[in-house]
Amino acid sequence: FGSNLGRLADAHDVAALSTVISPELAERLCCSIKNSSVATALNWLEQVGMSSKLSKKVVDYWGGRTRKQVEANPYYLLSFEANWKRVDGFARARMKVARDDPRRFVGAIEQSLYDGMALGHTCLPIPEVRKRVANLLSDHKRPDWKLADAALAMTQSNPAALGCLPFKVLGDRIQVSGLNVIETYVAERILQI
Repeated sequence: FGSNLGRLADAHDVAALSTVISPELAERLCCSIKNSSVATALNWLEQVGMSSKLSKKVVDYWGGRTRKQVEANPYYLLSFEANWKRVDGFARARMKVARDDPRRFVGAIEQSLYDGMALGHTCLPIPEVRKRVANLLSDHKRPDWKLADAALAMTQSNPAALGCLPFKVLGDRIQVSGLNVIETYVAERILQI
């Protein structure tokens, strides 16, 4: 298999591996590589100061891809942690994310929407998102309106450059993408009735 061995084992492709080795050995090989990559990911998370509780959640989801995912965007951790101060602190201190990093901007908008969801809102008006984002991006007690405006402008002027956003801008409101899909589906079903 040459350089494809790791990929096949990581994908747990016992059938392909069984063309060269026994199915039992292929199964053991896949499990060993998975356990090794998970152990490596857990060790790295411990080294960068992540709590063991959060580390377990993250590794259970991403497995051996954990380090790559977290390094690509530490704000993905909001889906597991839902605590802006902890995730932002980790991203800024351990991953050296700048105050005006686009990943931080997207994370702050996403967190503001999650906070709104916790209060029963399925979407928020842009001025409300702006206020929440200004508070999240602040390094002091006062809201950082400049960073909040930059975050909102970036997501509205060139969303394609940011990749797949976890939210959708709907005119004068912003909504978490998952809720947008659900509400759109429900509305379409109601119209069919």
